[in-house]
Amino acid sequence: MREIGQKLGVGTLLEGSVRKAGNRVRITAQLVNVTDGFHLWSETYDRVLDDIFAVQDDIAKAVSKALHVTLVGVREDKKKVNPESYPLVLRAHQSQLQMTKESLVMAVDLYKKAIDLDPNNARAWAGLGYVYGHRVAYGHSEYKDEHPLAREAAEKAIALDDQLPEAHQAMCFVKGALELRIGESLVHIRRAHELAPNDSTIVAGMAIWEMIMGNFERAIRFSKSAIELDPLSPWALRELGRILTFAGRLDEARAALIRVLEMSPDMTTIHLGLSWIALLQGKFEEALRVIEKEKLAGYRLCGQSMASYALGLKSDSDQQLAGLIAEGENWGFQISNVYAYRGEADKAFEWLERSYELRDSGIPLTKVQPILNSLHSDPRWPVFLKKIGLDG
Repeated sequence: MREIGQKLGVGTLLEGSVRKAGNRVRITAQLVNVTDGFHLWSETYDRVLDDIFAVQDDIAKAVSKALHVTLVGVREDKKKVNPESYPLVLRAHQSQLQMTKESLVMAVDLYKKAIDLDPNNARAWAGLGYVYGHRVAYGHSEYKDEHPLAREAAEKAIALDDQLPEAHQAMCFVKGALELRIGESLVHIRRAHELAPNDSTIVAGMAIWEMIMGNFERAIRFSKSAIELDPLSPWALRELGRILTFAGRLDEARAALIRVLEMSPDMTTIHLGLSWIALLQGKFEEALRVIEKEKLAGYRLCGQSMASYALGLKSDSDQQLAGLIAEGENWGFQISNVYAYRGEADKAFEWLERSYELRDSGIPLTKVQPILNSLHSDPRWPVFLKKIGLDG
């Protein structure tokens, strides 16, 4: 208990057990002081699983009363859910947060199973849309194949429950990252945050969009708040690491990404992020060594080409860049990054334009990506930022 409390940074823990028989469940919950193990409060609940949200609310309110605090932002219109579908959604969400190729495949499978059991489960539809979107954005699937599925799922979620924060979060990702309709996407992430200001994943999403707009201090505050809400979320830590990198706080960024690897060793782009940090700090050999561990070929070749160029190994850099281009146009934003780092502005802008036309999910990062700093003095830079809606 003491060790868990220290990791979470809390003084009390809620522990309990669940025993299930048929359609009935018995939940025993107890509030424990982590310092001495003393039980501050305990209660047992016998309920029918059809009303699982009522059980959750009962426990939450009892704990709140025991701690003499007042809960805020609790929706009163909890809907009954399929008791078999509900745990599948929870497992899918946890798998989604790991952000590896394999975990996203698992998340899609679990969300689909949840929908088969309960076709009107808005949260499952929202999660499915969000996962499809991330599979496209991180190079695990083709845009033409899964962008339509991501949009369809997000639209279905909002149609089923337009008060569901996850539905708006999914639509934000579809419109902002996959369709580059950034202004419209901001409406959805802000609505999601209004509906769930204490949801770590949504708060982390707010942080990223604040960063995209160049509001680094607000982004860092949101990101740290997301981690406070869920200290063991690799997703929240990954977003903090990205924001700190783009804000130029490189030592802090590196520490955050190292912690991510402890939680989710194969999370996509983490080794690329660490390689970028090493490049920006002038640690070129470290940058090349770190990027070798990036599993996805596109990200690995991107980082390798930059690190090789920094080390004066232009022939290697050329070969790695050719390999990246051979991976396909869907890696256009990464290709533009390499050309910019190598000082080849014409090629960099050519690939930025191509990436924008192809709706590359990396484009929203253009304004804040430090790898593109060499382009800032070029007269084409403000023109391109205006074109993509990030000139504000």
